[in-house]
This record gives sequence, structure tokens and C-alpha cells, in this order.
Amino acid sequence: MLMSLKKILILNLTTICLLSLIPATSSAQTPQADNVGDVVGGLNKAAQTSLLIPEKENEQITSYNFIEGALKTFLSIIGVIYLGYIIYGGIVWMVAKGNEKESERAAKILEHSFVGIIIIFLAYLFVNFALFRLLEIITT
Repeated sequence: MLMSLKKILILNLTTICLLSLIPATSSAQTPQADNVGDVVGGLNKAAQTSLLIPEKENEQITSYNFIEGALKTFLSIIGVIYLGYIIYGGIVWMVAKGNEKESERAAKILEHSFVGIIIIFLAYLFVNFALFRLLEIITT
């Protein structure tokens, strides 16, 4: 039992470290928006950062850039959902109070959540580095 707790703790810390390496895809927060123009400017900056609109007026967003932004956003949302499952599994484990059936259920939730987070992280890496970097090399 103690060995499985150590494994879960190591997996938990590894997941947190790996997730901290993923950069934020967009940021819509502006410091002290005094008027509507500041808010719209902040939203435009967030949309530019996430490749939904071009940074320059005469620049065109390619379909590859749009798909890349959409996939990164989708994978980020799925990652947050799995993070919620990890928290839920931890709560179920704490509330189990030694009940073997509930402890096993919580361990399965945590195990499946960690596998899901790893799959999402690998998919993010594939989308970010492999797929679109190869497409850039091919198209240029």
C-alpha cells in the first residue's frame, strides 16, 4: 500500500512538472481596463496570441495556423478536465476512510486520469512540434 502511494505521489509531481512546461495559449486579462476600448484591445491581443486573427492587418491567417490554435485550445480544455478528475479521485480517496472498495475506486480514477493527462500531453507535443513544424518545412 505504501509503495503504491509513493508511485502515485511521484506520478502526481511528474504530471505537475510536465504541465508547467506547457505555455498558455492565450491570455485575455488586461490590467485595469478603464473603458471598452481597453477591453476590446485585450481581447484582440488574446485572439492574436491564439492565432485566431492576424497580428497585422494585411497578414492572412492560414488554415494551418487556425487549426493549430484550435487544436491547442481543445487539448488545453481536455487537460483541465483530466486535472479535475485527478482532484476528484484524490477527494474520493480521502473520503474513503479505509474502505477498500472506495479506495480501489479512487485508485482507478487516479490511474485513468494520469493516463489521460499523459496522452493529452503527448498529443499536445505531437500537434505543437511534429505536425505543424513538418508542415512549415514542407510548405516553405
